[in-house]
Amino acid sequence: MPATRIRLASGADAPLAEGLAQIARELKLPPAFAPEVEAAAAQAARAPRLPALDRTDVPLVTIDPPGSLDLDQALHIERRGDGHRVYYAIADVAAFVTAGDAIDLAAHRRGETLYGAESRIPLHPASLSEGAASLLPGQVRPALLWTIDLDGAGEMAAVDVRRAQVRSRARLDYAGVQQTLDAGTADPVWRLLREVGERRAQREAARGGISLALPEQEIALVDGHCQLRYRVNHPVEDWNAQISLLTGMAAAQLMLTACTTVLRGAGYVAFDGTPPEQPEQAALAAPYAHATAPLRRLVDRYVGEVCVALCAGSTVPTWARAGLAELPALMGGADRRAHQYERAVIDLIEAVLLAPQAGAAFAGAIVELGDAAHHRAAPAAHSGVVMLHAPAIEARVTAAQPLPLGQEVRVRLVEADPLQRSVRFAWPAEEGSPAGTSPEVTSPTGS
Repeated sequence: MPATRIRLASGADAPLAEGLAQIARELKLPPAFAPEVEAAAAQAARAPRLPALDRTDVPLVTIDPPGSLDLDQALHIERRGDGHRVYYAIADVAAFVTAGDAIDLAAHRRGETLYGAESRIPLHPASLSEGAASLLPGQVRPALLWTIDLDGAGEMAAVDVRRAQVRSRARLDYAGVQQTLDAGTADPVWRLLREVGERRAQREAARGGISLALPEQEIALVDGHCQLRYRVNHPVEDWNAQISLLTGMAAAQLMLTACTTVLRGAGYVAFDGTPPEQPEQAALAAPYAHATAPLRRLVDRYVGEVCVALCAGSTVPTWARAGLAELPALMGGADRRAHQYERAVIDLIEAVLLAPQAGAAFAGAIVELGDAAHHRAAPAAHSGVVMLHAPAIEARVTAAQPLPLGQEVRVRLVEADPLQRSVRFAWPAEEGSPAGTSPEVTSPTGS
């Protein structure tokens, strides 16, 4: 897909730096961790609470975007009759963090990791999230080890989760694994992942679940430069996502069956005792709980703790049960801030990139009708969203006549205002408009 690169050059660093600072003020983004939090994390990294069960024999591997160090999950899959056994190890944050300590309080203030242009704003200090708690290869780590048996149709036949010591064998990325699959040289575990992923996707479709593989805008660092690009998943990413969804559904099933606690994404619900009236996650058409990303999302630590207790037949720890009531509001706010931050940074980069090109014409497609909530321009007779082919930008488009949804168009850039983080195009483009380009502009990211 086309990518827009932003690199150091003269003239554009000030608008970007000013814009990023303004976003931080508007959204009240958390500052760097306080010294006492960093010190507590460093101490915890040196003395984790390791479980007695040793499952370092399971040949787990991780698969993530290139360069990722906050590795929440590691997997292994075995054939089991006409079905499969899935091992899914999840980083055990509670082996390092104690309820009410400095790290825990900081995580509750943040809720989840934020992703933007120049860096992540992490949920936990890097000494834990990218170090001692991360499932890095060759390192013995405390984990919550899920064991999920699937029958020949891909349905869950048995579920168990318990604390264990694990050791990942390798840190792999999606593109590299996909290349071996396409070449027919992949390790057998990835062929089994394909089988499980495809069966689970079929089960999702049969339930009426919805998965749309639409290209997404993302900001990425490539060769030291910040890029704005469209991204479509490799097939192996979709299959791997099915394992995460499977685990979240297993967690929800455990908690609903026990009628003790449940937390659900896409709008959070907590209950203690009677299940909620509507326990299903709409897109999956099934109950689901966040359970697989505790390094990056606070709620997952709670879900994991509840599920471990249920499988062991023990009492849910007091801290986990007591904290449930506040989690829906806390996580709802964290999700909104994360989405606002990502959208604001993309809007800013789009505006800075396009500011020198007012009046230029661009090719794209109309992908949405009506006012887009993330664009600030005033309403017009007809409006929608245009996805440019290059550069990788989605922006508001206005017209005096109905926009042709789904059709290829040429649009004219009317305005690009970095101060307002707004971009607006008009359709159709005027005859004789100069062709738009992809200039390289300054980034204040240090890249």
